[in-house]
Amino acid sequence: MSTTTDVSHKFADPRKSVPKILVDGAIRAKSVLVIDGETNEKLGVMPLHEALKKAADKGLNLMQMSPAYGGNPPTCKILDYGKFKYDESKKQKAMAKKQREMQIEEKEMTFKPDTAFNDLKIKAKKVKEFLDNGARVKVSIRCQGRESSHMNVVMDTMNTFMSFLPQASYESLAEPSTDTRVKIIAFRVFNSKSEST
Repeated sequence: MSTTTDVSHKFADPRKSVPKILVDGAIRAKSVLVIDGETNEKLGVMPLHEALKKAADKGLNLMQMSPAYGGNPPTCKILDYGKFKYDESKKQKAMAKKQREMQIEEKEMTFKPDTAFNDLKIKAKKVKEFLDNGARVKVSIRCQGRESSHMNVVMDTMNTFMSFLPQASYESLAEPSTDTRVKIIAFRVFNSKSEST
């Protein structure tokens, strides 16, 4: 097999040159530094034809990972090219997912356990706008004094609030507070369809 592949990531700095991976017959160097890709053991510098034979004997591929530099031969690894491409694809997807998560804006909505019904409805409408725009939303219920000891009231308020958001779900969040007079009971609200993402 003779091929090349570009392992530059989607979010790599475009100012940096990322070398292409040369595979098997696409490698043009006369001699190469060979590394066993499974053990990372350096097998030494050898003629290209000998390195290709070593890879073929193992049923694997010879992949040029970096070009010749400063009089040194290019570095090649003996690897499974198909598995390498699969692993690179997974890395790129994970990086893209992390990038998306970093770009997600977080909004917060705050109210009290005794917030009026109509006010909850208005706040829920705003939260729906946040969710529809792809934002994360934290809902904080501020409890003063003994209000936090009446969790049934707190949860009734939260459930009333969520009744205006039938497409959404919520989960509890730990919210440390340094103010002993006020306790924050926090929840993360999210669209039910995105619960697993």
